[in-house]
Amino acid sequence: MLKQLRYIVTAALVISVTMAGTATAQGTLGFTIDPTQGLPGSTVSGQVNPEDIAAHCVTDLAQFQARFQALIDGPFAGGAASGDLFSRFFPGGEFVFENCDQAAYSLTGITAIGIALNVGGAAETALPQTFVMTFADLATQQPLGPLGHFDPVTGMGSVVVPNLAPGSYPVVATCVGPTLNLDMLEAGIRANGAFLESLGPPTCDINSPEFAQFVQQLLGPDADLFAFLNAFGPTFIQNIVTFDALGVQSFTVLAQPMTKNDCKKGGWKQFPGLGFKNQGSCIKFVNTHEAPGSPSGAFLEGPANLLD
Repeated sequence: MLKQLRYIVTAALVISVTMAGTATAQGTLGFTIDPTQGLPGSTVSGQVNPEDIAAHCVTDLAQFQARFQALIDGPFAGGAASGDLFSRFFPGGEFVFENCDQAAYSLTGITAIGIALNVGGAAETALPQTFVMTFADLATQQPLGPLGHFDPVTGMGSVVVPNLAPGSYPVVATCVGPTLNLDMLEAGIRANGAFLESLGPPTCDINSPEFAQFVQQLLGPDADLFAFLNAFGPTFIQNIVTFDALGVQSFTVLAQPMTKNDCKKGGWKQFPGLGFKNQGSCIKFVNTHEAPGSPSGAFLEGPANLLD
């Protein structure tokens, strides 16, 4: 059952939590980065205070599973047709899937059960992924680019600078877990319902033959409901997690010359962060994408570059 649930949290943990607002954070993570400026594709190293991690983040596997079990036992009422959260989606008091929000309620709960019970090693693989480093967009409150992570023992981590326009961006270090707040859970589950509807099923009755056929058309002739959860479980979890603690630093993505003409007529002086000494070093960068002082070797300034 849900044999691939160990991958569920990997892509899910910061989509709905980065920069959602520090008011929701339970603690602050001491956090530094090096360097504080650079180009897309470079690596930013981070150091999170291990004492802060120990104080504010869940690092024990049993405790991690217990948080998801508490989600099932509490707001999800052990999977029973009862409780405040259940009644918000099923006012008739029965598991009848008449809309996508109702289906999302059950799909989210089943996914959480898989982590709580460590089905197929779900919790073991998920726990390290809850310690996240990422660039974030202040306007959309979404992560930018590939996720990085930090070690919960040493606090050391890294993240690759995404392909971003020049400017200043927050780099976030956070540890997260499932929320037990009913209002947040309702909002997250309804967001899952909207996502489910966007997939275009003929019905959201997950027990119907029509839905089963839809899953097979979407994922393959042998796919069933559990395969569906393996594929889309990250989305069902991502909307019900929240901060445990948060640290933020600022990183400047530097402007860079894109063509040789950007370097000419004194244009190389417009890129002070890259350390160009003259037009030739700027043109060399355009040709090789190696900045002065890069570990790949000396930044050669041949006569052709100086005069080109």
